[in-house]
Amino acid sequence: MSRKYQQNGANCMRLAQEANDAVLSFGYMKMAEAWLELDKRCRAKKRLQMRLQDTGSQHTNRRTLRTPYKTVKHNKKTKSVRRSPKAA
Repeated sequence: MSRKYQQNGANCMRLAQEANDAVLSFGYMKMAEAWLELDKRCRAKKRLQMRLQDTGSQHTNRRTLRTPYKTVKHNKKTKSVRRSPKAA
């Protein structure tokens, strides 16, 4: 995914250089910056996930893929129930 963001950013920069209109060129440069920002966020998210896996942490950030909730079936309905921390 990160590679695609970089490629899209590079394509936008190429289009900005080829554009004859200053406004259009500026728009392509802003779009390239947005793609590179997405790349940066994607890499940061991957680093965070790797760090959480290495530490085995049970407490996670809301922006990660893991969640502190589990699904429990109750009377043919599905509820989200908060996990209680295990007593040491």
